[in-house]
Amino acid sequence: MRLFLRLAAFAAIWAMSGLSVSAQTTGSVSGPIVKPGPPVVQYRVSWLPGEEGGPDRIGQRLEWDTNLDDRHDLHLFASAGGPSNDQELTSLNSELVWALSPENATRWKTALRFDASVGLNGRASAVGMDWINEISFDGGWSARAMVLTAVQIGENRKDGMFLQSRFRLNRRLAGGQDIGLELYDGYGSTEALGSFNDENHRAGPYLSQPLANGWNLYSGVLLGLSDRAAGSEFRLWISKTL
Repeated sequence: MRLFLRLAAFAAIWAMSGLSVSAQTTGSVSGPIVKPGPPVVQYRVSWLPGEEGGPDRIGQRLEWDTNLDDRHDLHLFASAGGPSNDQELTSLNSELVWALSPENATRWKTALRFDASVGLNGRASAVGMDWINEISFDGGWSARAMVLTAVQIGENRKDGMFLQSRFRLNRRLAGGQDIGLELYDGYGSTEALGSFNDENHRAGPYLSQPLANGWNLYSGVLLGLSDRAAGSEFRLWISKTL
């Protein structure tokens, strides 16, 4: 816990640096594990403080996760966002996770995820495929890595394949809490790849806290590493296993 508090304090100091604003996300560094169990409902919210006189921006996501069988999970969610005083629905989304690892795998687990997004209010739709990995270490440590690809379709689409990667280093504590660091890298379209500062690179600490009766609370902050990225984004997820 002291480690998380130190990371959070560092994050708060860095958040004051005022890097330029970019799009926020209610995405996460997903894991590849598929396990039969009850559905989970989750609400996510992210807050992007306004910079240079601009308005604060809020991103929201309401999600339903359900298991299909011992190899497949399905995630359905609606996303909303925009200035804090002018929220609108942005997309309806589905994700199908297909676990590829042997059932007895203990160290490295991997999966593919197939994404589909219907854009709303003039936004493009998209389809994508992602590669999800998790490696377990001794002492409660683990790491996740994702490679994400997407192609926009329909009206107002942009050309090329959009590329992202995400990474998480996690420590499971004795009380069941997870703490660690996350890295989000958005490289843009293959039609217009740029330099590091033209891309969206962010990182920061998080804490995931299990609560009573199937509730769980995740909190974290992402800090801009490149000129294009937002200076800071504060994120909170609350989920309930039904």
